[in-house]
Amino acid sequence: MSLMRLVASLANSPELAKRTVSVTRPVQAQLAVPNCSAKPRVPEKLVLEVSSKWFISEAKDKIVLGFPAEMAIELENGLRSLSQGDGDYYIGEKGSELWFWW
Repeated sequence: MSLMRLVASLANSPELAKRTVSVTRPVQAQLAVPNCSAKPRVPEKLVLEVSSKWFISEAKDKIVLGFPAEMAIELENGLRSLSQGDGDYYIGEKGSELWFWW
């Protein structure tokens, strides 16, 4: 299942309110963002969770992205934009922004 479909399923189905997926390390071409010297941090797992509020939390081996169901379409659109070569914007709340880079 693609991440876009998973986000939609989570937002539309109360019994699927939380899912964990494995994360693979990005390739160098994905990391070649101009003017960005930050080192990548790659967790083992990504937890997607429908929540009453937007949040991103980080633990040693996982990132948890909580999002209200009504923000699922923004998240889906962000994922879709990456596959179309668009990016350089964020969604979410100040201090917990999720950036989409192409």
